[in-house]
Amino acid sequence: KLPPTIHIAGTNGKGSTTAFLASIFQAAGYKTHIYTSPHLHHCNERIVVSNHQIDDGYLYQMLEEIRIAAGEINLSLFEGLTLAAILAFSQNPADICIIETGMGGRVDATNVIDKKIATILTSVSLDHQEFLGNNLSAIACEKSHIMRTNIPCIVAPQNLETIQAIEVRSSEISNS
Repeated sequence: KLPPTIHIAGTNGKGSTTAFLASIFQAAGYKTHIYTSPHLHHCNERIVVSNHQIDDGYLYQMLEEIRIAAGEINLSLFEGLTLAAILAFSQNPADICIIETGMGGRVDATNVIDKKIATILTSVSLDHQEFLGNNLSAIACEKSHIMRTNIPCIVAPQNLETIQAIEVRSSEISNS
């Protein structure tokens, strides 16, 4: 039930790319859902529903619904907020949805969304190595898992090792 979705992964530039895209769409009159990470002051900052930051009451309602549905499943803060955002987005009309990954791609909670109109890979560098791998190739591979068959992927300038890993992933999904 999500509107057309743009999914963004990378190490640097995810927040700026999200902010630029949201500003462009909103200036053109589009209702925009946005999910970003991390927040600076309040977790509400992460979730924008139809151009408005989610309010405390609605966020609580979404999180409570998720808590009940999850039962014995222990969700991380990121997983819970991601589910709250997706649930809120599915209940409110909008023209476009912009979703930023947390730290990865392949096992990132945001990667449950298959129906995307575009994916964007911003600059990839060494980050979260304990989870994503110890080199640029491994990290780029993890982040490039947001890509889908027949969905455009916009890739920021990358170094050779990173672009080769992204090309490998692109070939894998093209042949699947």
